[in-house]
Amino acid sequence: MTPTSVIINGLHRFDIEMTPNLHIEGEKCEGGMWLSQRVIKIDSELTGDRFERVLKHEIFHAYLGVTGLTELLPPHVEEAICIMMESCSSELYYEGFE
Repeated sequence: MTPTSVIINGLHRFDIEMTPNLHIEGEKCEGGMWLSQRVIKIDSELTGDRFERVLKHEIFHAYLGVTGLTELLPPHVEEAICIMMESCSSELYYEGFE
């Protein structure tokens, strides 16, 4: 089952959308996060462990965004943090399983 939303820091609900053939700025991507829209999009072809890792990665972008840290970090540092966190996180709390 795929979650339909996630709560970040107990305050910010992000919808999770499964998107066929996801492209961001013309480039094929596995996932993306839109802070102002409170949306995380994941390529609908992803399954299993890869789906979980990409979703966690985008959730950590959301954490950095809602806390304001995205504004302080160079993009390559933010990306490195999200890659590190996707591989070491143990438990996330999802809502709205379909």
